[in-house]
Amino acid sequence: MVGEPVETIKIDTSADYDFLYEGLSRQSIDFHQAVAELVDNAISAKSQVYFTIEILLHREGDKVEVTIADEGTGISREDLQDRVLKLGGRGANRGVLNEHGFGLKNSLCLLTGNRRPFAIVTADKEVAKQNVQWIITGPFRKDMSAKLAKDERWSRNLVRCKGANGTRIIAETTLDYVRTVYPRATKLETLAPRLAEHLGVFYRHWLAGDPRNQIWIRWQDGESGWQDLLVPAVKLPLSDNYTSYLIDVAVGGIKAHAKYVVGELDEKKTQGDHAPYPLDIYYKHNERTQGVDVVVRNKVILTHQVEELWPGQVRRRERNYFIGELILEGDVFSTVNNKTNLDPHSPFWIKVKEQLNERAELLPPGYSVSREEAAIIDNLMELLEQIVSGSSAQKNYPVWAGAGVKADIIHEGPEGAWMDVYEIKDEKAGLQDVYQLIMYWDGLVNDGKKPRYGRIVAESAPGSVIQLLKHWNGRSDLKGNPYNVEFKKISDMGMRVVRPGSPAKAKRSRKK
Repeated sequence: MVGEPVETIKIDTSADYDFLYEGLSRQSIDFHQAVAELVDNAISAKSQVYFTIEILLHREGDKVEVTIADEGTGISREDLQDRVLKLGGRGANRGVLNEHGFGLKNSLCLLTGNRRPFAIVTADKEVAKQNVQWIITGPFRKDMSAKLAKDERWSRNLVRCKGANGTRIIAETTLDYVRTVYPRATKLETLAPRLAEHLGVFYRHWLAGDPRNQIWIRWQDGESGWQDLLVPAVKLPLSDNYTSYLIDVAVGGIKAHAKYVVGELDEKKTQGDHAPYPLDIYYKHNERTQGVDVVVRNKVILTHQVEELWPGQVRRRERNYFIGELILEGDVFSTVNNKTNLDPHSPFWIKVKEQLNERAELLPPGYSVSREEAAIIDNLMELLEQIVSGSSAQKNYPVWAGAGVKADIIHEGPEGAWMDVYEIKDEKAGLQDVYQLIMYWDGLVNDGKKPRYGRIVAESAPGSVIQLLKHWNGRSDLKGNPYNVEFKKISDMGMRVVRPGSPAKAKRSRKK
């Protein structure tokens, strides 16, 4: 209970505009993702069944002017005044890809750092009748205004988007930021096709759904002539013997569905008729590009997922042919604010991942735990229960509210007095094992548990692993409690590993 107040003060929760939008620019989002946010807005504002979007890139030295143009519905006077420029603000007519109300602000801050100039030039049908546009200029500041006038930038250098209504987003960014599309390149003649490759993957379903849906990229490097490129729909290059599965989930009586398509990579489908140029970023038959793409509301938001969907599984050469697509259907699958991932707390997403990890037919190829590692787990569980009378050990213990993440071992004290969590390796521990252990710990905390110790048990660990464990022990978990994680050798736990060819896979060692 709170007693009578001695003093009451008012707290100012208004935004600090000197730092708010500059802070919004500090996100790990690359140029193609920032552009995609603006493409999302354009698609959501489409004014007819099919649609054209035109992207201009004009470079002068280290500066690049970016324009994203559409012939959509434009932004109304009311939305400009009261909605779309607020953080979290969305227009009155919300499109399928307008989920959070952060995209426009996110992208402009990422492109400009909220230090370089930008302009929003827009016209809905009412304004278009007067042959004028609303013009808003940035950086963002506390007091902004929109002017109604004819803007010469409305059709400047555009060859396809010349309608009277729609929107033009014009922003000055740096060549270094544009290069996040493809860091090894420095010229637009290379960067533009690679941007097209990214967008062709992101929007493959929208582009392939109607051939009249088009995204064009036009670029000009200095005083050279303008070059044009039609963004191709980069279809998933599956071999013909792929398999499709349906995943049905329900939360609170609400049903949702996903389609999982999986198979092997057909490298012939990454070139020729499938793309106007050989792909150089996606589907390269290597460890980096193996895995599953995730589609939400007809847009690919995650690519090449392995460990993220099947915790504990790793990328390895034998899986280079493994590709697939997980299509999440409906509006219940929410994303994070910048749409670069799924909301990890979404109960629908959690249940989909549970099925991916529990249904044998949905597991990735080569899904397994080594026999040596399995033997260590079984022997250690038995040993832990013997050491502490009345305790219990459980393997594959689900954490993160059943999100499909399972800790190798949970050792729980008598009557639940304490809980220790283990990550087990049959060989040398690596840095990824530390993060796996921290994920288990955080999952337990998220589920209302309070772990006592976190331990990596392996044959050995390099100094980098020990240092990383020390780093985490200096930090606090989701509830503000300090981490308490450590490394133990398999021999320290009273066991030894026997490799194939020996009479036993894993044994407890005898200590005199």
